[in-house]
Amino acid sequence: MLKGFAGGIVLVMLIHVLNSFLGYASFDLPQNPLFSSTSIGGKLKAFGELFIIVVRGIVTSVSSAVVEELIFRSWLPEEIAADLGYRKAVILSGLGFAIFQ
Repeated sequence: MLKGFAGGIVLVMLIHVLNSFLGYASFDLPQNPLFSSTSIGGKLKAFGELFIIVVRGIVTSVSSAVVEELIFRSWLPEEIAADLGYRKAVILSGLGFAIFQ
């Protein structure tokens, strides 16, 4: 399990490095407003903005997973299987999932 995880991390890093060498991406150090601001109001504002970004990311990831499970693993194969059979339903649902991902 750890070999696959490490392999995935290496693959993602290689893709990012390749994009950087090709000029499609650049690595920059972010400026952290939590540490650069001296006032408590500035830090609270930065924390609030960071919190909103985190919540949006969680909502996006959870909702996309729920929709994927409901459409491509539940509803769509059953509808196709009613007309074309189980094997074709699995193949068409898998192709649809691959295209929309």
